[in-house]
Amino acid sequence: ALRSQANLELSKPLATLLARHRGNLKLDRVEELPPTIAAALSLHRGSLSLGAIKQLSPEAAVALSRHVGPVQLDALEALSAEALAQKLLHDGRTNFDRIRDISADAAAVLAAHPQAISIASLVTQADSLPSLTVSQANLFSRHSGELKLNSLRTLTDLVAEALARHDGAIQLGSLKSFDVSTARALVKHSGELHLSGIEKIPFDVAEVIANHSGSVRLDRLTVLESGALTEKLLRDGRTNFDQISQLSQSAAVRMAAYPGPLTLNGLTDVHDLVQMELLRHTSTFELSGLAAAAIPSERIASARADLLAKHSGPLPLVNLTELSSVPLTHKLLADHWTEFGSIRSVSPNVEEVLGHHATPLRLDGLSQIRSGILATKLLHDGRVNFDAVTMLSDQAAAVLAASPEPISIALLVQQAETSLAISDPMAGVLSRHRGPLHLNQLKELSETAAIAFASHSGPLEFDRLSRITPSIASAFMTHVGSLDFNGLSSIDALTETILAKYPGPLRLDGLASLITEALAAKLIFEGRTNFSRLKSIGPDAAAVLARTNGTLFLDGVESLNTEAAAALANHQGDLSLSGLKNISEPIAAALAEHRGDLSLSGLETLPDGIANALSMHPGTLSLNRIQFLSDSAATSLSTLRGGLSLRRLETVSDAAAAALAQHDDELDLNGIVSLSETASRLLSQHPQVRLPNQFR
Repeated sequence: ALRSQANLELSKPLATLLARHRGNLKLDRVEELPPTIAAALSLHRGSLSLGAIKQLSPEAAVALSRHVGPVQLDALEALSAEALAQKLLHDGRTNFDRIRDISADAAAVLAAHPQAISIASLVTQADSLPSLTVSQANLFSRHSGELKLNSLRTLTDLVAEALARHDGAIQLGSLKSFDVSTARALVKHSGELHLSGIEKIPFDVAEVIANHSGSVRLDRLTVLESGALTEKLLRDGRTNFDQISQLSQSAAVRMAAYPGPLTLNGLTDVHDLVQMELLRHTSTFELSGLAAAAIPSERIASARADLLAKHSGPLPLVNLTELSSVPLTHKLLADHWTEFGSIRSVSPNVEEVLGHHATPLRLDGLSQIRSGILATKLLHDGRVNFDAVTMLSDQAAAVLAASPEPISIALLVQQAETSLAISDPMAGVLSRHRGPLHLNQLKELSETAAIAFASHSGPLEFDRLSRITPSIASAFMTHVGSLDFNGLSSIDALTETILAKYPGPLRLDGLASLITEALAAKLIFEGRTNFSRLKSIGPDAAAVLARTNGTLFLDGVESLNTEAAAALANHQGDLSLSGLKNISEPIAAALAEHRGDLSLSGLETLPDGIANALSMHPGTLSLNRIQFLSDSAATSLSTLRGGLSLRRLETVSDAAAAALAQHDDELDLNGIVSLSETASRLLSQHPQVRLPNQFR
């Protein structure tokens, strides 16, 4: 009953009486304990529990420290008396978590205790302190739990040495830097050390911290120079280095030796030597920073590409135009890349990798194909558009040339159309092109190339070829489409005979000689009417041309034999041979048999025998380059039954004028520059004469 009363209100007499109680006293509802009452209770010899006491005066604390039996002050929040601290420790107490205020003397007592104690409230308060005294550090070092000192901004060597005696984890989250001597003190600590406020750590400090026996946390470190510290962090189980933006070669060496995946997402660039070391790493990296930095790139250096290949995440290298790294190629394929539309060129080794890949690939922008394996794969994938390709190896060309379907090769065709020579393999590729081939710069063509081109479906033009052999001509006989050889000026009779059998349209606009009846007939059948470029014509060809309707212009013909002239004379329309500068009398006689108008305006002189032969012509005769006419020639021409044109004739004698005046048809003398009065009078009387006005 007395104990119950004491729990509510405790007086000195009652305390004195209770002190004589032989058993334990539990006064856990007493909230205040004056010094006199504490002194009275101190005489008690059993266990004394004062579980509600939060504050004690120094005198009361000293009084209780003299209590012989154990004293329990579980709610005590302030500890000022050194004696009471010693008493509590002597009683076996180690939990001081409720203590919020402690004197230096009491703290020294607790700090000197050989066993760990728990001072959670004091430690919580310490987390807001910007600095610590040595005595505080000594006290906190005895705390059995984690020390969170994340407001601490400075750290002396002595404080560090005191904290190092702490057995648990220490957090120093606001500490930005410290020197080597402080590091040497801290490194004696055996628990986990959190230095998450440090972004850069000097090399010598890092080398010391690397010797810390417990794990070290440097979560905000951005620069990692020390190989020893790198090895330490890895040994502590750290694999995430996302905050690191700069890495030394020494650190890279240690990372490369690590057997598992590592995360380095903070790196946006690395030195070549660092890169070389990281490439030795046998596992993967997370390299999102490097990957992001590479996204705008059209070309990535080989070593950097190999390093990116170790990235465990995606690589959206959508702007890449060159691909030379085999590891990066394997990486992209493993990431299920099938669209390589921006890629313009790849290395030969990459071509081999792509060529052996099982999944269909899009490589529409590829400008070079060296590997026959890749060419085979692309065809197998159903690709027919090779418009971006500008270079093919002979091996790749042979594959594309064997394509069962037509292919589109726009840029290769453009190159071929400006090339002076084309290889046989390239001819095979061009033959598979869908569309016309204007190969008008080619000067030579092999029989093998001709055979290849013959398999092309569509128009073919070879307007710079100056010669072809019968075998080349024969090769084209299987071609389907028009065929242009406008650069050929002369062809032997055998080649003409072969070309005449060509099944499609044939153009030979530059032909200067025509020999065979067969080729002439072929050209006329296809609608050719202009043969003005012919310089020579054989009798057989002439006979065919003579059978055409309308005017026959052969003004390019420079020479003509009698047989050809006789054949042309059979032409039913007008005939122009103004390219002939001179002719023999037999040729003149043969041409005189022609029934239509005849133009020989290329003749520069008109011998009497020629004039006499031509006088037999029944139609109009044009001799518009003749500048001089003998009296005998004039007499012969006057008997012409058709018109006579002598527009370049400058003058005639009176006798010639008298003869020409007897001509019965049109007489064109519009080029006359001088006449005698007699000649002028005679000619002006001609009813159909054309003379300059001064002679009329």
